[in-house]
Amino acid sequence: MKPYSLVMGSLLVLALAVIAWGKGTVFSIRDVDIELCQEKVLRIVAEKMGVELDPAIDRPRVVVDMPAEEFNAELYKMGVLTTLRPCSHHTYPIYFPRINVIHLTPNSDLSTLAHEYVHYLQVKYPKANMRGDGATPDWMEEQARKIQYWFWDTYVKKGNRP
Repeated sequence: MKPYSLVMGSLLVLALAVIAWGKGTVFSIRDVDIELCQEKVLRIVAEKMGVELDPAIDRPRVVVDMPAEEFNAELYKMGVLTTLRPCSHHTYPIYFPRINVIHLTPNSDLSTLAHEYVHYLQVKYPKANMRGDGATPDWMEEQARKIQYWFWDTYVKKGNRP
């Protein structure tokens, strides 16, 4: 595929998403070409956080609907699970720093991707790992939620093209 075709295809996917969002339809991740959207969403989040992206730092791989066994194994390795339980079929959006993977569920939207990119930037870019005003013990999650809500209001809810 020629680069021009790829760019035009990306713009078409984003335009269709914007039209649908403007009509009150929220696309889930399964309804958009995530590979076409992820770099743009990352750049928007990085700019909002004041982070200059470094091409030498690997971008996270985005996985939708990771098998539950693999998901639970990563939670166990992170120390989130204290025992490796028999397979639970419940997964949720999360950034796995050890393997540099963002996991999304099929019902996630682009604001969820933005939220997980905040965690990626907090881990990989020391300058992004800063307390905001009104810091709490869970300030990393607070920062991710604030940017997710901002992204939702700016791009998803209003139908603006990211």
